[in-house]
Amino acid sequence: MPTVARSFLFNSKLNTQVIRRIAAADSFLLQRFGMQAGGPLAQLSAKRQDSIDIFNDARSVGQVRNPTAQSGVVRRQKAGTVPYAIPCMKEHMPILIEDVHNQRPLGGTGGEIDELGQQEISRQQTFLGQRAANFRLAMLGGLFRSKIHVQEGDSGDEWYLSYTSSGATMTIDFKRSAGNEGQLNMTDNAGNSIYGAAIIDKGWQDPTANIPNHWLKINRGFKRKTGSRLELAACNSNMWNYLVNNDYLVSQAGIANTPFTVLARGDGTGSNGLSETEFVARFAAAPWLTWLISDEVIEMGLQGSEADTDILPDNYVWFGPDPQRPQNRGMFGVLEYAQPTRERAGGPTTARQGLVSWVNDDEYDPPVAKLHSQDNALPVMYVPDATAWGQVANF
Repeated sequence: MPTVARSFLFNSKLNTQVIRRIAAADSFLLQRFGMQAGGPLAQLSAKRQDSIDIFNDARSVGQVRNPTAQSGVVRRQKAGTVPYAIPCMKEHMPILIEDVHNQRPLGGTGGEIDELGQQEISRQQTFLGQRAANFRLAMLGGLFRSKIHVQEGDSGDEWYLSYTSSGATMTIDFKRSAGNEGQLNMTDNAGNSIYGAAIIDKGWQDPTANIPNHWLKINRGFKRKTGSRLELAACNSNMWNYLVNNDYLVSQAGIANTPFTVLARGDGTGSNGLSETEFVARFAAAPWLTWLISDEVIEMGLQGSEADTDILPDNYVWFGPDPQRPQNRGMFGVLEYAQPTRERAGGPTTARQGLVSWVNDDEYDPPVAKLHSQDNALPVMYVPDATAWGQVANF
């Protein structure tokens, strides 16, 4: 293997590019919602803690006036505010150069040498990039649920993200109306139930549930509440199984046909080199509604005690507008804070926005490289009631 200068391996800008590329490529859902590192929805937040405005479109009618009378006065549309605090993910990995220099590379033979640990360092960069992507993916899961909680570890310095509110140190609440959650008893702007009852009146595990009618009611509820429409739904494969076996979806497609008109597997590749396993689908009964089927799992919890957690759990479906449509870009965003950062002792302090990484190799006796990764980001909904988190089965 040819020798590569350590200045090239550990160049701070190069390391940031590597980590960002890995993190951006690692999650189908992050890419689909445009919230990956370097994604199209990134916006700079001048403060770590601030508030965002929520502003709904007009539902009222302009005044009719006598042509000779003065024009009527219109009251300003009320705007709500949602306070936020941008979480900080930062960690470093010390690598003793002696440990990785001239060792057999992983999977190699005894005659091979990994000079200066190039392959090992590359693997660890991939590992850090995947963890950075999982940090954002965990927050996207919180956005789906409308809340994400921050729990405090034993040391007081180590916090972790959680979907459980019990004992939380801090809760980030995206302020979606209660009627847009659970079985979806959606309300209008005056607080009145639009349908007088919950939309999900029968669980989807029952093949006789009128699922297409549920979709139409959700679409009408969005239109009534915010002027938006239902375009995208996201669930896991267990929920998909309920859909393809539903009597209404089957009969409306024709008993001799499959109920779906599109079922396409993602053709991308993650940072681990493996093909994506997520699907995109549409049903003959509702060709206007795109379905994302994803079984993405991350490990959440205190370091050393993490547990597998589904981003899209059983019995729930996220409904909303499609973030990839240009008309909907104002509904979602990723707020990134520029944190004051010093990469080495005696170096300058600079504000680094969002996901950054660098290598500190000040420790020279023995030589140690510290791979650093840092992200300050928070996905947000500017029109929370244009989305819903429905408990659609087994309630």
